[in-house]
Amino acid sequence: MQPELYSQSDYCFNNVKRYLESNDGSMMFGWITSIWGNLVLRLSAHVVVQKTDGNLVCVSPSALNAKKIKFLPDPTIPNLIKNERMPIKHIALKEHALVQELLDLEAEIGDWHLSGNGLMTPQDANEFNFKRALAYSKLEKLAQEVTSKNDQCFCGSSKLRKKCCK
Repeated sequence: MQPELYSQSDYCFNNVKRYLESNDGSMMFGWITSIWGNLVLRLSAHVVVQKTDGNLVCVSPSALNAKKIKFLPDPTIPNLIKNERMPIKHIALKEHALVQELLDLEAEIGDWHLSGNGLMTPQDANEFNFKRALAYSKLEKLAQEVTSKNDQCFCGSSKLRKKCCK
């Protein structure tokens, strides 16, 4: 299904509310999952439409132009919403100081996001983006080291590493 013309990326809650004003179905809360470098699991709160036949339909455009999403239903998400903002969680898949450094950084921006303090200043955004880029660049080498040839590739392609990045 194509996103509605009025749908905006990162505004799934509003997109689903608007869709349900003129269509049958109900809201289904859950998490979109992604894995970075076989080191970090990212869970982004998301809302989709549950049609009357039980099928789940995402009416929001994908920021990454994904055709499908990995969605885990979770009815407790409404309790985690603060200031009309949906949470994002990061979970370490490998214990390492570099992974913890990234998790701390992502927690900092997550707390700011949920605080509802308005737009981040350009200076603060640039500083955060620099710290994030530095942390991810350090983690790339670690991701290569912990991914065996028979694991899914650390680059996110879903291919085995032996058939992808070397």
